Amino acid sequence: MLLRIQDSERGASFTEYAAVILLVSMVAGVVLVSGAASAVGGLLTNALCRVGATGGSSADCEEVSSTDTADSPSTPDGVFTPNPAADPRDNDEGADRRGNVDGSGSQAAPWSEITEPSEEDYEAAADELAEIREYYENPEEHETSLNPLTWFGNTDPARALSRMPQNELDALLWSLEEDEIATMLGDSELREVIMSEAGLDTLRMIRELDQSLIEADTSGTVVRTPSWLTDDLQATYYGDDATFEEGPQESLWGDDGEPTLDDIQQGSLGDCWLLAAAGALVHNDPGAIEDMIEENDNGTFTVTFSDTGEEITVTPDLPSYGGPIYADPGDDNVLWPAILEKALAEREGGYEELHGGLGDTALQTLTGDGRHVENFTPDDLEDWSDGGAPIVVSTQAGRGSLYRPEGDLVSYHAYTVTNVEDGMVELHNPWGYNHPDPVPIEELQEQSPYGIYLNS
Repeated sequence: MLLRIQDSERGASFTEYAAVILLVSMVAGVVLVSGAASAVGGLLTNALCRVGATGGSSADCEEVSSTDTADSPSTPDGVFTPNPAADPRDNDEGADRRGNVDGSGSQAAPWSEITEPSEEDYEAAADELAEIREYYENPEEHETSLNPLTWFGNTDPARALSRMPQNELDALLWSLEEDEIATMLGDSELREVIMSEAGLDTLRMIRELDQSLIEADTSGTVVRTPSWLTDDLQATYYGDDATFEEGPQESLWGDDGEPTLDDIQQGSLGDCWLLAAAGALVHNDPGAIEDMIEENDNGTFTVTFSDTGEEITVTPDLPSYGGPIYADPGDDNVLWPAILEKALAEREGGYEELHGGLGDTALQTLTGDGRHVENFTPDDLEDWSDGGAPIVVSTQAGRGSLYRPEGDLVSYHAYTVTNVEDGMVELHNPWGYNHPDPVPIEELQEQSPYGIYLNS
């Protein structure tokens, strides 16, 4: 069966639209009768007040509660504090980066925007389609065949598909059933060929069939509780509702052409341990990050992890709920932190697996070398920093004496060490803002019972 777009799939009938209008009317009536309209109005007023506040002041706004990371679910195996300002729906225009005012999100390439292969492409791929179906129907026969004229006689499907022009590979994939595509993607070698050589429209078509076939699992991950919601109307968004969206004119390294520490903007996922380590690495050796990520001709990216040598290829589309919910490309649309995060989520079995971790684990993953040091002297830390070692420090759980909601050290959080001089430590927050003032080494030791993480 060819996976072609049918006219019947392009829109709803008049009856369906009428039903929707009736449903909206009923909901509006319930809101008015119950008196909930005033509560909703108050919520919106408070939200607009906070969005419109300038200079960091919101004294004229209604008092609201903020996200308290100390009350978040405990993660015994590492730090996890997400970015409390990571609500993707907040911006100056009241709309997200794709102009979606209601923040509901949308797929990066719905059926109406995906370009299907031409009839000529389908015809050109017909022989290969028949061969691959016959191969999967009789795999044992092809594995033992010595006939050099057989398409799969002296090779395997991955090598055969890699020799196909992209337009024919796309047509072949569009011609397959969903279960056939799933079978092919279940083969690691075939998966790499498809992910790195098929067109992005074809990969997005596959995602429309089943998102889990080509994208990292987002289910179970907390997006966050927006700080502007009042105590009696808290809301938490989950990755279950996320879609994958393509950002506007995003680039891997940005205008600088190389990764920088300022590119990192942690989102709602508690992977500060990973992004702080990535920041430590890029601060000391940008080339190491550049060597990890390769942009493919089809617009996907292949990330090579040093701990295992494993290569993971991902699309450029990012989890979104009206805007990016995890590592954010930011105003400069720099992709590498989000691509690194996405590839590790794919490798580990989903974004939820990145929620909480340790700095030495992250450094081991990124460089193949990482260790945990609990006891160290000021001279030790200064020597390691002067020697160019990437260093990550994490703070204790709960609100320590250095924790203040509006600045300085955040509890249960990881930071990049950027400099150690005259007994003072300079730290960089992976949120991309709220960087603490230099901290005396002795106080940092008190607030960081987990010690530090660095390369050997």
